[in-house]
Amino acid sequence: MQSGTGIGRSGGMIVPPTCQTSSERDPAAINGDLPLSRADREAYMRHHAQRNSINAARSRDDGILTRPVPFGSKWETSASSPARVMTAHFFEHAAHRLRPWFASRPITILDLGCGRGRAVLPLFAEMGYHGHYIGVDIQRHAGWSDAPLLDSRLGARFTKQLIVGDINRADLDNLPPIDLLVSCTSLEHIRDDRGAVERITARLAPCSAQAHYIPGEGALPLYQPHGWRQYSPRCLRELFPTGDLYRAGGSFSSELHLRAFTTAQASKPWREAHPKLYHVARDLALRADRLCGNWPPTMYGVIVEPASRPESPRALRTSALQRAA
Repeated sequence: MQSGTGIGRSGGMIVPPTCQTSSERDPAAINGDLPLSRADREAYMRHHAQRNSINAARSRDDGILTRPVPFGSKWETSASSPARVMTAHFFEHAAHRLRPWFASRPITILDLGCGRGRAVLPLFAEMGYHGHYIGVDIQRHAGWSDAPLLDSRLGARFTKQLIVGDINRADLDNLPPIDLLVSCTSLEHIRDDRGAVERITARLAPCSAQAHYIPGEGALPLYQPHGWRQYSPRCLRELFPTGDLYRAGGSFSSELHLRAFTTAQASKPWREAHPKLYHVARDLALRADRLCGNWPPTMYGVIVEPASRPESPRALRTSALQRAA
């Protein structure tokens, strides 16, 4: 998520903007990232509202467990949107949870729909991760840098590489084994999301992990047409059978977003005129969402742990000494 207003980043595999004709009959074939006619916009909203409602009900019937994204230390700036704050909390939690497997050795991270490469990587670097970072996106975004990611305390943390192209067609044969696959509000922009995940899964290292952040049912009324779809726990369980599912957002933070961002675009937002008030309102809204079960979830997170148990601290030290020798 690169935009401070929510999930409106152009990361992911977005088709270059061209006008979409209203002759498309199947509303599931309408790409919400493209300019839409009024008829297509209404068809998109009707189709996905119904689809999301059915999938949410089936998720409840199936008893699919989700847990709230834990609050962390990354509250961003006082002007950051609720969605941006919870994005930072999720990936901070993912980095902490996966640290026993990866923080002690160089790893390769692949960021699907990386945008500028700033949404996820710094959070993992701050937790001690280091190695090689591969960003994949349909275009090179302004703000992307090929320079290594440096840490003022730890020095060089990640070398960086950008692959420009459609993930469903890009040549992946020369990729090294991927230790950690991540995506941040990108899967909804890929028409064949299952195919993309399966292609990259084939390139994962034996002891690999994944962390994904995806729009949920509550994202539709908040962001309107956006990408190809929104997700439910049932959708995510099909994509990531062994993943643990998290939920974030809800009616309180969505209402605040509408008032502080969406309806304030034409004039100076009140969050800028009253930053302290907005900061308090935002944090209270996120906590109220938590108390009410994050309903309806604006976002979901998925963490897939490696299949093997992490090495013990003694084994890690021994392995490090052997590599040094």
